[in-house]
Amino acid sequence: MGLVFSQVPLGGIKSCFSISLLFLVAFDPQVPFLPNGVGFTFLVAIFLLLPLAIKLQASDHVVRTIFKQSLPLLVVFLVAFAFIIFRTILSYGGNLEFVLSWFKAFFVFLACLFVFLIFYADRGLKFYIYSLFFVYALNVVVNFVSGTFPDYFTFLEYFRGEVISDSLGNNPYRDSFVSGSGYYSIGTAYGLIVLLFSYYLVKFRSNNVLLLVLLSFCSVAGFIAARTSFFALAPAFFYILKSRFIYFVLLSVVGAVILYLVIELPALQSYKAWMLSFFYFFDDASGAYLVNQMYFWPGDYAFLIGRGSVNDGTFIYTDAGYMQDVLFGGVLFLAIKLSLLLVFVLTFFKKSPFFVTLVVFAVLVFHFKGLFLYNNAQGMAAYYFTFFFLCRYFTRSYVFHPTEDG
Repeated sequence: MGLVFSQVPLGGIKSCFSISLLFLVAFDPQVPFLPNGVGFTFLVAIFLLLPLAIKLQASDHVVRTIFKQSLPLLVVFLVAFAFIIFRTILSYGGNLEFVLSWFKAFFVFLACLFVFLIFYADRGLKFYIYSLFFVYALNVVVNFVSGTFPDYFTFLEYFRGEVISDSLGNNPYRDSFVSGSGYYSIGTAYGLIVLLFSYYLVKFRSNNVLLLVLLSFCSVAGFIAARTSFFALAPAFFYILKSRFIYFVLLSVVGAVILYLVIELPALQSYKAWMLSFFYFFDDASGAYLVNQMYFWPGDYAFLIGRGSVNDGTFIYTDAGYMQDVLFGGVLFLAIKLSLLLVFVLTFFKKSPFFVTLVVFAVLVFHFKGLFLYNNAQGMAAYYFTFFFLCRYFTRSYVFHPTEDG
């Protein structure tokens, strides 16, 4: 993998440190021996608060500009917090887990922002994107190796959050990453980051074959972790097809070979039918159950202002993202969370309409399946990385900044 990262001086102490922090904020591993859900993003955000203040004082306008462009996301978080407190008071202080989930999401955002501003904003985009390739590819390697030989990697369990559902199956390659969450969370994260990688490969006309191989590995790992990632992977491949047909052909061939080799792993044999059933949309049991059972009319009052609780036995159990948001805080709370996506649209749509449309489509589908917007630490990290990449890409001082998708 060293040939890929000739642009990234991995041997430097600062570079190793920055990439290590990037890994931690991308996957938010569980902090060992602390309560479940307390990830490293909390520690990173606290640790980097003072360095960020110093950086903002000493840096040029690029860092400050990107910081200002990120402020609307901060405003959305503050509005969401105010609403959650209001809704919690209406519920007489019950269901404080919604307050805790806000803090979790907020520190994920801060950690991603701080790492980018301190270590990547004033450096070349190639350094940033290659660093992202490195950390996501590294975790794919960890996933496949530890999933194949689990007895040798039991120590990694300390860095994974507890799985609270018993219906996720025993597929070892869905939750063998170094990550606070596996399954849906890590799968959607890989789907969204592959979409960002496709944007880079198109815009920078990269011909690095090894990047193509890593992109294929990330795509396969994401789909195995969560079939829902297909709704970002397919747009990513389509984006490459639209602009770089020959590269798309090579990607398809390499991806097919990698997929064949991976699904022949002994531990995956009993899950082939499960993976392939996803493409029979009308016959897929989980998809049908999501549409027919997990979405329902909760009543006028709950639709407008929510009930302050989710899955308390009043209605049928639901994992659906939009449904859970409405049950807690009504359509207003859902609108606040969707504002995280609206900021992305208002900031970049005029500059890159096609790519922004693909990202919005993927995120909306992800949230239809489960809680993605701000609740999904790994998926939202990939979303923030995409936001910051585009901020830097369209900053005036950057030497190469075409403004349309062509």
